[in-house]
Amino acid sequence: MTPLRSALFGPGSRPEILAKLTRSAPDAIILDLEDAVPSHTKESARVAVAAAIPPLRALNPVLPIYVRVNSITTGWFADDIECVTDHLTGIVLPKVQTPETIGVARSAIEERAGILVNVIAGLETVLGVVNAARIAASDGVIGCYFGAEDYVLDLGGMRTREGLEVLWARTQVAVSCRLAGIAAFDQVVTDFSSPEPFAHDASVGRSLGFSGKLCIH
Repeated sequence: MTPLRSALFGPGSRPEILAKLTRSAPDAIILDLEDAVPSHTKESARVAVAAAIPPLRALNPVLPIYVRVNSITTGWFADDIECVTDHLTGIVLPKVQTPETIGVARSAIEERAGILVNVIAGLETVLGVVNAARIAASDGVIGCYFGAEDYVLDLGGMRTREGLEVLWARTQVAVSCRLAGIAAFDQVVTDFSSPEPFAHDASVGRSLGFSGKLCIH
């Protein structure tokens, strides 16, 4: 399988961006129904994502395409899985806290769509990071990502330029993915002022053992 080094997000509420995601030649694309989509546009975003999947698949039949649904603890998850079809490579499931969450989500999708999906699990809470090894080893999980911003918020810490507040958690995620033999996606970089912050953070992530990085459109 081609290494998944870059996974590019596109907000489901912006169909004009979704249509252009392949232009940067990422290793995978993620159509986002979660953080990038305001609550009042969730419904229209689902419609846009469902419409975007077939043409994106036609453009590149082998490109991994994922949809990031909302957490199963929200009221949006049940409607989000209406977007899941066999045109997708899998789903991205955010804020996973226990391995049981993976089974619940996959079972719900199997009941609705009749398929067992692959999952990239978001480890972005304190409990999720503590349970990283068990989550990474769960059936159907083919990768995990570390969500630094939500993790630090849950921790009650503060984000700093040096990033020492997330060093332990980043290492936990990378080590857990390595033990499970799955892809490990490092945190996003939200500083777009120049290429240097991303290059530096990617270098640190690589040194910690991450095999890929989440990217924002």
